[in-house]
Amino acid sequence: FYLRYELMAIASGVVFYYALPLSWAYVLQPDRTYQVSGWASLGVLGLLVVFAYVAARHGRELEEQEVAPHYARNITERERMKMQLDIARKAQLRMLPQEIPRFNGLDIAALSEPAKEVGGDYFDFVLFDNQRLGIVIGDVSGKGMPAALYMTLTKGVLQAQALPAATPHQILS
Repeated sequence: FYLRYELMAIASGVVFYYALPLSWAYVLQPDRTYQVSGWASLGVLGLLVVFAYVAARHGRELEEQEVAPHYARNITERERMKMQLDIARKAQLRMLPQEIPRFNGLDIAALSEPAKEVGGDYFDFVLFDNQRLGIVIGDVSGKGMPAALYMTLTKGVLQAQALPAATPHQILS
């Protein structure tokens, strides 16, 4: 956190801003005790400058992964995975029909609720004409992202093959 937002440099600057004038003020005092304290403070500040110079010349820039605590990296990774799975879930639900077709003589309802964030459940409607409605229901074996990918491929293939003159046998073949 200090390195990422350069707070260490800011804190050092504040220390020097306040300590340097105070150290000189102590050096200029007539009392020997104050002078020794002032010279000691200037010496410590000088050592900090030397240390910073040596570190800058011989050190290496740290990556955020090196300074972040291990548990923070795990939380970040977990949050990223959760966000990606949530995006995949929303995308998968958008691929399912958003409107149920109205068809004479039928009362149609549909719901898909995956067991995990994403799954392989699939349903769709294909309206061939005013007389024929195709209903597709499928469940890809397995759960999770691989099943969702197969479901997406299946939807694309079925929609491409569902021509108005096609029979169910021809579409599935």
